Amino acid sequence: MPASALSGEIAFGARDGHLWLINARSGIRQQVTGGQGGVDFDPHWSPDGARIVFRSTRFHVPDPQGTGLDGILIVNRDGSHERLISGDRGGLFPAWSPDGQTIVYSTSFDQANEHLAAYDVASGQTRDLALYGEGVQWTPDRAFVLIGREQRVVDGGGPQNWEIWRFRADFTSPVRLTDNPADDYFGGWSPDGSQILFTTKRDDAGDVWVMQADGTQAHAVVAWDGNQAAAGFLSDGRMLFTDNVGQPAWYLLAAGGALQRVDILAGIDGPVSWRAASL
Repeated sequence: MPASALSGEIAFGARDGHLWLINARSGIRQQVTGGQGGVDFDPHWSPDGARIVFRSTRFHVPDPQGTGLDGILIVNRDGSHERLISGDRGGLFPAWSPDGQTIVYSTSFDQANEHLAAYDVASGQTRDLALYGEGVQWTPDRAFVLIGREQRVVDGGGPQNWEIWRFRADFTSPVRLTDNPADDYFGGWSPDGSQILFTTKRDDAGDVWVMQADGTQAHAVVAWDGNQAAAGFLSDGRMLFTDNVGQPAWYLLAAGGALQRVDILAGIDGPVSWRAASL
């Protein structure tokens, strides 16, 4: 890829089934995983940038909902020391804790509804957090986490309705931030923790909205025709999102409204994980 004015390093799952990295400035690509018999995707950088946690269909486990759980794996950024951390349970939506000591992901304990599991990286031990949810993201100050929850699981019935919840960092004191019949999915916290970027299906297949950390003042920032999805904030405050009409196209949106197309990600299906600076 040609050089660009962007910076940092982007991890993504490619169409060949492997994880790759792109240097955002030079456009140079580096293959990370090479496993056969499945697809590696949904990468997330460790806080120090040395490792990546990801999902893989190389390990697929049935679950009570009938959709199946993937393998959760860790690999060094150079592709070495890959290891499966989800055992024979499988999992979904892994995320690193801000100190890099824990990976939280959704899994099924004893074929019951999905719970969040906390994997201790040093000891290799996994504990059940006894909390339903899929996906976790901490605030920059580590005080709170966002969790996605399907309300028919929380409420014990009803139609599908994904909502965004906020908990304290110890997974207590739940607060429901969105309340709408359409699905809402969080994209991430702003660098100062004051705002949340999210995807909503309130008006069509997907728009990008922003709300305050307490769930108030929710409003659209990208509401094109079709399906747009929030990926998250970069460290400089720009919002990363994808337009999924035809071939995926990626954009950065600044607070002042300036829009920049990210050509190095053109055609890549998300999710991606963008580090502010490469090693």
